Amino acid sequence: MSINGFGRDRGFAPYLETYNIGIQRELPWNMFLSASYVGNHGVHLPATLDNPKQLDPAILSQVCPGGITPGQTSCVLGKAWDSPAGQALLQARGFGIDPNNGLYSPYIGFENDEPGVSTRFALRPFPQFGGVTDNFDNSGVARYNALQVSGQKSFTNGLSFLVAYTMSKTMSNTDSGFSTFNASAINKFDKKQQYAVASDDRAQILNISEVYELPIGPGKPS
Repeated sequence: MSINGFGRDRGFAPYLETYNIGIQRELPWNMFLSASYVGNHGVHLPATLDNPKQLDPAILSQVCPGGITPGQTSCVLGKAWDSPAGQALLQARGFGIDPNNGLYSPYIGFENDEPGVSTRFALRPFPQFGGVTDNFDNSGVARYNALQVSGQKSFTNGLSFLVAYTMSKTMSNTDSGFSTFNASAINKFDKKQQYAVASDDRAQILNISEVYELPIGPGKPS
């Protein structure tokens, strides 16, 4: 059975800090040049960085310093939870005995719900639930930094144009305004691993627009 969770530290309102500084210069021939630094910082954004059921990596380093891989049985975390090694670990970590079978278990009836699973599954938080989804995780952050340069010619002699260039970088650990559309964190205990170049990052953007009035027709020289 899966459930939706809501942590007591949730509910912070998202907000965005924006800042910029720039210079403008009027040039001959009705030209105008502008250069600006633009940045913003988003905090408390929707994310899926806190997997409620993730096993604490500290347990892995304590009982299996060499790590664990799928199918591995040399580490106790890869052995069945009801094996002698698994039972010894559950006992050492303070788990109680299920009176129905005499096994150290996360809760009464675990043997029926999760038969034959590895010890690491028995050690995870909330083992009585198949999945715990936190749709209110707002621990996401995003940061945007950009250099924006533009040159513009006012409309004179039938011609005007605008050239704008942006060089930027967007960093984030969340890519959507909806928690369920974001990828789960690799490790909720080290969220810095998830902070990377955002999927909507556009490193360089060049825009060119031009208006030219043809010198023909009524009132024109030709």
